Amino acid sequence: DLLITSTKSVLEDVHRLQRELGVPETKGGFSWLGSDFCAEASEDRVDGKVKECLRGKKYALCVGTIEPRKNLGFVLDAFEKGLFEDDISLVFAGRTGWNVEALKKRIESHPEKGKHFYHFEGLNDESIDWLYRHARVVAFPTYDEGFGLPMIEAFERGTPVICSDRPVLREVGKDLADYFPLNDEEACRTLIRKYASDEGFYKERKENLKNYHRFTWKNTADRILELFETLEPVPRMAKTGVRQMVCLTARPEAVCASLRYVDALMPFIEEVVLCCPDRMAEAMKAGYSGRLNIRILTDSDVLQGAPLPEDHQGRNTFLRAQAMRNGGLDDVFIMSDDDYRPLREIDEDFFIRDGRYQAFYCHDIDEWIGTANHMTSYDEGMRRTAAFLSENNFSTKQYSSHMPQVIDRELYLELLERFPGIESRGYDEWSIYFNYLVKEYPDLTEPRPYETLCWPGMGTDWNVKYMPERYSFENYYEELYKDGQIFGGFSESFCEKTAEESEEKIRRYRKHIRQYAACDRLYRDYAAVYELEKGRYPEFGITDAGGTLKVLAPDYFPIPRRGFLRIPFFAALNDAGKKEKIQITYGILDSKKELVHGWLRETMDPGTVLFELPVYGFSSRGKYFLSVGVTVGKETDSLVVPMLNVLEEEAED
Repeated sequence: DLLITSTKSVLEDVHRLQRELGVPETKGGFSWLGSDFCAEASEDRVDGKVKECLRGKKYALCVGTIEPRKNLGFVLDAFEKGLFEDDISLVFAGRTGWNVEALKKRIESHPEKGKHFYHFEGLNDESIDWLYRHARVVAFPTYDEGFGLPMIEAFERGTPVICSDRPVLREVGKDLADYFPLNDEEACRTLIRKYASDEGFYKERKENLKNYHRFTWKNTADRILELFETLEPVPRMAKTGVRQMVCLTARPEAVCASLRYVDALMPFIEEVVLCCPDRMAEAMKAGYSGRLNIRILTDSDVLQGAPLPEDHQGRNTFLRAQAMRNGGLDDVFIMSDDDYRPLREIDEDFFIRDGRYQAFYCHDIDEWIGTANHMTSYDEGMRRTAAFLSENNFSTKQYSSHMPQVIDRELYLELLERFPGIESRGYDEWSIYFNYLVKEYPDLTEPRPYETLCWPGMGTDWNVKYMPERYSFENYYEELYKDGQIFGGFSESFCEKTAEESEEKIRRYRKHIRQYAACDRLYRDYAAVYELEKGRYPEFGITDAGGTLKVLAPDYFPIPRRGFLRIPFFAALNDAGKKEKIQITYGILDSKKELVHGWLRETMDPGTVLFELPVYGFSSRGKYFLSVGVTVGKETDSLVVPMLNVLEEEAED
């Protein structure tokens, strides 16, 4: 968008090169470098050897790395032909760089070294400052420069400069420096001799340096900011013309069934790329017949010999990232899983609208606790992802919405390049990508609430934070179609009744989810009242403060009849306790303290600090208790809490 150089001369050189190459000139500007970054003049920090060797001598100083471009061999040639004999010394101050082996040997073995010729390496700022201030003249015979910082460092200290007659040095030095034709030994020698012997000329040039107006580093920054302000935002539009869907699968029957929905209801999709294990490639091809062109990318094609992570979440992210690098994917495509099915006709503008990619989120990932009954690989991936997003100041929406989403392959590869190795850390591939887009390309991305039926599969899985206004895709769960389940009796494959059945499934699921949302509101209302009443939040948890395991719980707890609640439960353990596994047994007791319902929280990672316990209500009224027992290593504790059996009728809304 904008090229900023340190001098106008360099900018002109770049533009000249662009013209020669036949490419458009880049908009550009320049900002000089500052000359006010100087060391304090502190004699006691000046290298003693420097002062000892040079005090009282007239010397020409060359500052900078010794490399071919600096042309220092030329200066040494000029001194060898009369200047050393005139009792004028030469000083090189700078480390030895590349491709100067011959010059390095010449310096080290020079007969005038230590007499009229000196080379100093590794000097501190105070010593360099001393060399500048006591030099008779600074010599700058360079072939070319981007700026020529030693020139203005010399001016800053009132020291004259002679230099090769190059455009960039003329621009910076103006009439404050004296110039000689590049590689003209005689002209260079004449100038140095004149500075060393002609006191009137020397004083005149020193006096002229009082006209030098320093360009500070603040001036540099201000100038760069001014150049930034000339930039006009160039609207970046989302790519259109989507024709490809890319699907990760290891289930031939499942993906082929879902493809029939895509075939019928997503007419803009022409090709489906199936990423699958090698052994399933033939089954994938054989299981589907329809208008869609099916292309197979096997694990061997995708991985190219790289090992596949063992963790389920890690495998998904790694495989998708590797597939992105495969040349067979379009610039923009729909990414999906094998169980995402459209419920109605979907056009491209569902995913790309008004030049923006539509990004569908389902939750806030930093608030994600996990599924109700145990910690899954997916849940662990969410925790890792939340930490990554927070560390990089990204938004924390959860975009693994279990529905197809549009992917700009160039931008996904940009993300992978920006964060090397990110694909191997088990993050949620959807959430890192879309949160990256929201931060880096906000005008290109429009976050929206998700539109997925059966995510969650059941209201008992996790609390719905963003209730979909409509449902456009189904996250297919086979178990929901069994007898007695919410979709029992409906067809599990695309058929003539699909449109009609989809409407009824949406109605049933919406009612189901709203029932559990009402139970969740009950708990939140209870917590607010309890906090006002007791002056503390109704916390459930365990702690081993004081060296003894202890279960913590509120004085009473509500349970909705025929309903369901998730009890937030925390673990606050010391370092010793965190090394042990945690197991929780809990249940509902009747008035005689006998068990009516009982559950077991699966053994958990001791690093888990917050999770949820699912508690199911029941239909009969009475007096009940919640019993909680915890085991950490060999330590155990338990507690019984009175319960309120509320809600006379089944929660509707």
